[in-house]
Amino acid sequence: MMYTLHMNTSLAWHGSLIVVLALNMCACAARMNSLPVPFGRQEGRPVVMGFVDVQVHGPITRIVPPYITFLELLNRQTRERVFLTIQAPDSPFYIHLVPGDYLVTRVQVNEAGFRGMASLHHAFTVTDHPVQYLGHWHFALASPTTIRRLSLSIESNLTQAVADLLLRYPTLSSESVVPALPVPLTGETRLFEITPYPRVWWYVRNPPT
Repeated sequence: MMYTLHMNTSLAWHGSLIVVLALNMCACAARMNSLPVPFGRQEGRPVVMGFVDVQVHGPITRIVPPYITFLELLNRQTRERVFLTIQAPDSPFYIHLVPGDYLVTRVQVNEAGFRGMASLHHAFTVTDHPVQYLGHWHFALASPTTIRRLSLSIESNLTQAVADLLLRYPTLSSESVVPALPVPLTGETRLFEITPYPRVWWYVRNPPT
């Protein structure tokens, strides 16, 4: 009887653990694939839109695919920094920006508990036009090595972008969309690993005292 009780308790504990892990996985997926909050027009702040994705080029042993955490934009006139949250391996983005000259300065990539940051230098201009398209941004991440490279190529897929815009935000159906692709259209940079590191023993060798 005691053995049966022990087995039932063990099964119940394992069952609870599986449920908790499943809920955590669902919560993470919901955060990573969250859609932007619907919006309409804002006086003096045009809608800027685009699409971003990231893929690994080359062999890799990590089972979790990388995703873009955010892009950092710098207004060259006001020096204001804008963080464009992505939280997905591929996603459209929509944001209101004040007209002016901008630089895409940084990107953060998450991959199976590892976080990396890379500097970028791609310029674009936001005009007074109500809706502007920054293009489809393809990030290519090299396999993990001592010096890990991250490349970016930007292309225009305006027809698909307009279709996605009208599907998500029908209130903007009366507005035309003009391209505002950043320059240069291609680039390559180095990805630097940043803390916090994954909480596994070979990274956490000196616990706090």
